[in-house]
Amino acid sequence: MAFQFGPFARVPDGPDKHGICRRGRIQFGLMSVLGGFGGLDRFEGLFGRVCLGRLLRHFFLGVRTLFAASGRGWGLAAKVRRLYCRVMTATQGGPSPLEGANPAEVKGRSRHRFFCPSLASLAAGGQANSDRLLPLDREQSHHARRVLKMPEGEAVELFDGGGWVGFGTLASGHTVSVDRVHRVPPARLSVSVATAWPKGARADTMITTLSQLGADRVIPVRTARSVAHPSETRRLRYEKLAIESAKQCRRPYVMRIAPVAGIESVMNGGEDVRLMACPGLDAQCPWPRSRVNGAASVLILIGPEGGWSVQEKKLARQLDFEPWRLGPHVMRIETAAVAAVAVVRYHAVQTP
Repeated sequence: MAFQFGPFARVPDGPDKHGICRRGRIQFGLMSVLGGFGGLDRFEGLFGRVCLGRLLRHFFLGVRTLFAASGRGWGLAAKVRRLYCRVMTATQGGPSPLEGANPAEVKGRSRHRFFCPSLASLAAGGQANSDRLLPLDREQSHHARRVLKMPEGEAVELFDGGGWVGFGTLASGHTVSVDRVHRVPPARLSVSVATAWPKGARADTMITTLSQLGADRVIPVRTARSVAHPSETRRLRYEKLAIESAKQCRRPYVMRIAPVAGIESVMNGGEDVRLMACPGLDAQCPWPRSRVNGAASVLILIGPEGGWSVQEKKLARQLDFEPWRLGPHVMRIETAAVAAVAVVRYHAVQTP
C-alpha cells in the first residue's frame, strides 16, 4: 500500500544508506508520535511519571525518526534529542530517593564510585565537617563531570583501595564533601597468584577478571619457558586496570600488581598454603581442602603454556608445594589463573 502523508509523501521508497526502508522509518515514527500523544493524560503520581517518561521517549523517538528518514537532516534530529533530555529531566524531577538516607543503607548501584587515595588521611585526621573536602584527581574528576555529567550535590562513594570507604556529595570544582568514612575489614583469606604472563589483550582480561573474583595480588613470574614479561610501563597500566575493576565490582581493596619476579624468589615466600597448577597429573590428585580452609594466605602458581620445566617441578616438591590439577584439559594461562582463584575463593566463602 502506498504511503501518503503531507510533506513526507514524496520520500523515495528505496532503502537508505543503512539498508532500511525510508517509508518504514516514517511509519514507525508516526506510530510513536501518536502513541506518545495518546497516553500523556493517563497517569499521575510517581508511577505516572515513570510511565509518562516512557511515552515521551516514544514520542520524541518518533519525531527524530521522521526528521532523519525524510531527509531533513540529522541536525534537527539532534535538537529533538536535546529537547527530549530536557523534558525527561523535568518529568523525572522531585526529591531524590537518596535524600536523607543512611549511606550504609543505600544500595550498591545507587552511588557512583571514585578512587581517592587521600581518603585514609581524612579518616586519620578527624577534620571538622566543614573541612571534610577531598580533591579528585584529573581522571576521576573527568569521569564524574564530563563522562557521567554528574551535577553538584550528587551522592557519590569514595574508596582508597586500602579498605577505607567514604560517602558524600560532589562539591564545587573537583572536590567531594565527605559525610561519613569507615574501614572495611580485609577478607579472612589472602590469595596471591604468581603466573606466567600471557600476550597482548589476554593479560588485560586476566587482570580485570582476577580483580572481580577477589585476588589480592598478582605476581608476573619469569620461568624457564616464559615468552612474555610486562615492562614497568605495562605494570603501571595494569594497576590502573585493577583500580577501574575495583570501581566496577565495588571491592574496597585494590588488587596489587607486583613487579616481575623470578620463580625461585616467588617459591620462597611465606604463604601458609602453596599450590602449583600442573596439567596432566593423575586424576586422583585431590583438592587440599583441609589445608586451604584453615589458612590465612594462599599462593597459586600458574605456569607458562609450554608447561613447567623439570627443575621447577623438583624445586616445588622440595619447598612443599601442593600439586593441583584444575581440570581434564590443558588451559591457557589466563583461564587457569581465573579458574584457580574462583575455586579457592568459593571454598573460602563456604567455610565458616
